[in-house]
Amino acid sequence: MQSILLIRLTSLGDVILASGLVRQLKGAFPDAAIDVAVDSRFADVWSHNPRVRSVYAIDRQVRTNSELSAVAAQAPYDLVVDLQKNRRSKQIIASLQLPAASQVVCINKHRWEKLALVWLKRRPRVVTPITKRYWNTVRDLRVMYDEAGPEVWSADDASGVHPIAKCIGVAPGARHATKRWTTQGYAELVRHLVADNQENVILLGGPDDVTICDEIESLANVPVMRADGARNLAQTLAALDRCRLVVSNDSALMHLARARRIPVVAIFGSTVQELGFAPSGADVRIVERDGLPCRPCSHIGRDRCPKGHFRCMNEITSGEVAAAVDSLLSMAP
Repeated sequence: MQSILLIRLTSLGDVILASGLVRQLKGAFPDAAIDVAVDSRFADVWSHNPRVRSVYAIDRQVRTNSELSAVAAQAPYDLVVDLQKNRRSKQIIASLQLPAASQVVCINKHRWEKLALVWLKRRPRVVTPITKRYWNTVRDLRVMYDEAGPEVWSADDASGVHPIAKCIGVAPGARHATKRWTTQGYAELVRHLVADNQENVILLGGPDDVTICDEIESLANVPVMRADGARNLAQTLAALDRCRLVVSNDSALMHLARARRIPVVAIFGSTVQELGFAPSGADVRIVERDGLPCRPCSHIGRDRCPKGHFRCMNEITSGEVAAAVDSLLSMAP
């Protein structure tokens, strides 16, 4: 095996989770050059990854994208791993004009299982994490699975510069409203961490999270640091690397924190662990409201609660989340 192309275009969390498979492929085929095709919005995930030769940032309108010709110029690939399996990824593969000797493998998205979980509330007997489903795509190639999880490299990793982690990060954002814990809950948590525990708290997020962080800071009425409004991955990583623990919703930032090996308290609302996206490890705590017959109402989140009560988040108390934080802090050396 001399060359491999991995395709995972969206979304940010899925792209981050695909990084573990690149490590596993490199372990199985150490001499192979691995290239990655990714939506241009998320190309920075791979920028400093030493296991990746080339990163192809694919625009959303792939039919007119010059990057397709750049991908094709590296062909023929011995192996193409399609973790997206949609129209865009098929267009990329078609542009390669692969010889018959090349192998193309596609992920099984388990659509029926997800639909049964969301609409029939039929929970699987065994929860298969997304990272393992990625690996299942190549398991017949004798690629070994590992439990190391995702990894995202920064420019500082190459230079050996690492800040001392002193803060507790709080990431209150998420793309979909039903995946966001309440601002009141976050404010009470921040007040507890700063006023009672004497912790330094830093608010994390992108430009879309500034308004939420403004409200949390106002409601908490205690000193906090602000790193929300980050406009690129480098800024987010720099802020994350100051954290010894992160409290987050089920979001891309949760996966990014785990990729940086940071302990996480993850708050789940409309989504559930059985969907396969929950982080794992001894340094992870999941806070969720079990027993609600309406969960999950979606596999990706919604703009509003379809029942109108939003019990999955409204019933999670700041005391529960604080207890999960204290549990992780007690493990620190």
